[in-house]
Amino acid sequence: MQRIVEKLVLVLVVSCIGTVSALGFQDKDDNPETAYVDSLLSQAFVLNQQGGLDEARMLIAKADSLSQERNYTDGKARSVLILGNLYEREQKLDSAFSQYNFGIKEYSETQFLPDYYNGMGNVFDARGQSRQALEAFQNALDLTWMMEEKSREQFSAGLKMNMANAYDDLGNTGLAAENYLEAIVFADEAEYVPLMFLSRLNIGVLYEGMDNYETAVSYYEKAIEIGQEFNFRSYLYNAYNNLGVVKMKLEQFSEAEEYLFKAQEVFEEVNPGAPELIANHNLGELKRKEGNYSEAERYLKLSLENAQKINVVEAFYHNYLELGKLYLDVGNYEQALDFLNSTLQVAADLDNPDYEKEAQLQLYETYKSGQNYEEALKSHERYTTITDSLTQLSIEKDLANLESQLELRRQNEINRLLEEKQAQQQARIQFQLILIAAGGIILILIAILLFVAKRNAKVKQELLEEIQAQRDELQDLNKAKDQVFAMVSHDLRSPLTSVQGILDLIRDDILKGEDLKRLIDDIDSSVRQNVNVIEDLLAWAKDQLSGFDLDPKPMELKPLLADVLTTQSFLAIQKKIELRNNLNGEASTILADPNAMRVILRNLISNAIKYTNENGVIEVFTQEEKEKIIIGVKDDGVGIPESSMDKIFNSNTWTRVGTGKEKGSGFGLSMTKEFVEKMNGRIWFESEEGEGTTFYVELPRSE
Repeated sequence: MQRIVEKLVLVLVVSCIGTVSALGFQDKDDNPETAYVDSLLSQAFVLNQQGGLDEARMLIAKADSLSQERNYTDGKARSVLILGNLYEREQKLDSAFSQYNFGIKEYSETQFLPDYYNGMGNVFDARGQSRQALEAFQNALDLTWMMEEKSREQFSAGLKMNMANAYDDLGNTGLAAENYLEAIVFADEAEYVPLMFLSRLNIGVLYEGMDNYETAVSYYEKAIEIGQEFNFRSYLYNAYNNLGVVKMKLEQFSEAEEYLFKAQEVFEEVNPGAPELIANHNLGELKRKEGNYSEAERYLKLSLENAQKINVVEAFYHNYLELGKLYLDVGNYEQALDFLNSTLQVAADLDNPDYEKEAQLQLYETYKSGQNYEEALKSHERYTTITDSLTQLSIEKDLANLESQLELRRQNEINRLLEEKQAQQQARIQFQLILIAAGGIILILIAILLFVAKRNAKVKQELLEEIQAQRDELQDLNKAKDQVFAMVSHDLRSPLTSVQGILDLIRDDILKGEDLKRLIDDIDSSVRQNVNVIEDLLAWAKDQLSGFDLDPKPMELKPLLADVLTTQSFLAIQKKIELRNNLNGEASTILADPNAMRVILRNLISNAIKYTNENGVIEVFTQEEKEKIIIGVKDDGVGIPESSMDKIFNSNTWTRVGTGKEKGSGFGLSMTKEFVEKMNGRIWFESEEGEGTTFYVELPRSE
């Protein structure tokens, strides 16, 4: 079972290699709060390496809590990573996998993303899922660009070691050796101690696989020497296990037992209370070979029970196989077959043909010992089939080489027969080259022409777009000019009509003496109002041409409305219309542009006068709400026909003569709507033909 041992070591050590850059020793942080979190995590990292897992767990929890409070992303991401590594050391593989998966989802933008994938690969590898492990390791390798440059090489070398293990599990010794070599060269050149330890351990495994046990022992002993010097307690566990297995193969049973007991001692020291399976399995195998079957059964079943607790599927296989051998040795064929069939099922689940081959061979021996020769023959046939399939790739390679040699001979014969025609072929080839060159030149010219045409088309399109933009701008300017002219023709007429009405009364000698004297002040006021209106309109025209640059600000509505009602009173008097100012007693303060507001009120009141019959009533009122004020202008005039209601705010389509034959341009209401909307308000109306109309203007209330 030494293969599990050496893999588990690599899983943990490479995870440390991957996390040294991310977790171990960061540059000094100027922020005292985050620096404290980094210090806690660095301490946790060291304790994790030295086996102080409980203390490390407390430091991780504290660092994570502080990181959450301060929203320190790097601290949160590191906490997840170290905790996952701690779970690996405790062989809580499901918990470790959950941590790494959480890190990938939550902190994918951080430099720790490669570490998470590396940790996930470690978990897959520990479960015997070598293909998934390779995929995770490759993802980590592809993402090393996210890491700091100073730690990128160490991390990559560790990944190479992990990938080598996975390839070795899959039987791809070529890629395994290639990745081992890259990692070993880096470790020796950089004098990077963890990887130096790991490289000796793996070289020992390679020699052990070649049955060169003496050389394997020397490398394992060197790895143990490095581990003891640098206090790699958790890693010594695996080195002791491997050395114990080799000593067992050399039949040096007492020394093997000594090293395996040391492995158990180190494991309990580093992972107190955690389920141990590898040393127990190896001791079970050792006791079986010594003939101590009861002790062997105890150790093997304990290893199997612990493997089931932490779901190490590969350990199921080795324990089932060894228990099958044990029960065969004691002559209990039924139990032996039960365990060996379980071994076969695990091998199929792991998709490992080497395991299946070994299980079939042991089944063959068991059936043969039980004199069940029919089943023994079937197992042997399956063993042979699997062996043949494993060698098929080598055979196919040899056949490919043979076919290449035959093809070469055939080609040489063809070349000999064609030598006589070489001159003609040469001339033909030269001619073809000339055609190819000419064709190439033509293609280049076509490409150049296409490029020029495309560029010209692009320039043309840009010119057309520029012309269209200028045209749109001119149309906008022309529209603004029309709006100004229409506005002047409409809004100057109303105040001047008031002045004209007073002059008509004087001309007809209707106003005399004291009445005339009393209205002189009104005439003066009206003239001044005309000047104000002209100034307002000129200001608006300027704003119109520059893009309706209104300036909403807090203003009181009541004085402005009184002013507008005064300017419109002459028109109302002429038609004997009563103007009522029904604003609330308290002053209403709105957020509006004063000039625009004057134009809005004047347009609504003058329109109401225009379409109200003599002796009518026009009322101006307000409705105050929490965040807005609604201004209403209500008349009892002729109302708006239903067919014209959807045209009323369109200056191009809606206009009609007033009740006193007054004419309108139709522009006033569309201008009013524009002003209202520019001040974040809205305007609407309610009307019934023959009954009257009410216009509503809603504007923001000033704080």
